[in-house]
Amino acid sequence: MRLFVLLVLILVSACARKKQAAADSDHSADTTSLSVQTSGQKPITADEMVGVWQESPDIGSGYLDHYKLMSDGSFRFVYNEMICDKRTIGYSGTWQILGDKLKLSIFTKSVIVGGKRVPTGGAGSCASDYYIEGGEKKDISFKDFQTITLSEIAVDTAKYDFNRVTFNGKRFWRVSDNP
Repeated sequence: MRLFVLLVLILVSACARKKQAAADSDHSADTTSLSVQTSGQKPITADEMVGVWQESPDIGSGYLDHYKLMSDGSFRFVYNEMICDKRTIGYSGTWQILGDKLKLSIFTKSVIVGGKRVPTGGAGSCASDYYIEGGEKKDISFKDFQTITLSEIAVDTAKYDFNRVTFNGKRFWRVSDNP
């Protein structure tokens, strides 16, 4: 009889743990994040945003889409460096934090002009099937600058740090604090 009671207690305890684990996993799957300027929380500072923010925590043979936010208030956005046949490389300008938003003022667009599209043949660090051979990088200045506001800069609460942020629902990881 004692053995039976002991087995029942172990079974009940195991079921309770399983139920709690399921509740915990449901909570951890929640994508709740802190707003940068939530009351009672320390607002994110410009110093904490300086760095290279990439759309993945891993670095391959080149960066994926990424922002380089410099301490002087300038920025550069560069599209995936492993897509070698693109003509638009990125854009640059100035940045500032306005509440829970990152405001980018774009003054320049970087493009590849000329050259021809050539198959990569599977060689090199290109993830694309082609690259541009003989092209020249050119920076095009905008007569009237463009402004983009990345809303909802949110710090991922999973680790309570500033290593991952969300810009307009898309996660970026700080892969370097020295752009």
